[in-house]
Amino acid sequence: MLTAPRDAEVSLPCPSTTDEVVSAWTVHLLRGRAARLPRILVCAAFVLVCGLLLFHNPLLASLPVLALLLSLSEFLFPVRYTLTRRGAWARHGLMTLEIAWADVRHAYLAPDGIKLSPIVKPNARLEPLRGVFLRFAGNEEAVIAAVRRLREEASADA
Repeated sequence: MLTAPRDAEVSLPCPSTTDEVVSAWTVHLLRGRAARLPRILVCAAFVLVCGLLLFHNPLLASLPVLALLLSLSEFLFPVRYTLTRRGAWARHGLMTLEIAWADVRHAYLAPDGIKLSPIVKPNARLEPLRGVFLRFAGNEEAVIAAVRRLREEASADA
């Protein structure tokens, strides 16, 4: 088994190294709603206390807190969006979501972004769980134009 030296920097493959970046931006939801942070911290503390009472082990008690924070990673950490000729990427925390333009079957506009979905029917049961949601950061027109152009290019290449 190969391991990297402790001082080596390990990173996930970035779309910018494999394809031309058309557009990139960052959205940090916590900055816009900082008043919610105390509630999150109280909930995390409550989960930690419950875990300590239940497990009597600090390491095991911290696992539910970690799960809570990871489930809120889209809110807590900055989300980096990247549009390339190959597809759309959203990265936050430990998560990386990607959808190729050839796989986008349905795209619809929401008040705060665009949903790129691989499912044709917008009301399908699994539709909220699939695809990539691109949030706007004051760049609505540019994102909409880029998504339209890249989807057209992908459909013309197919």
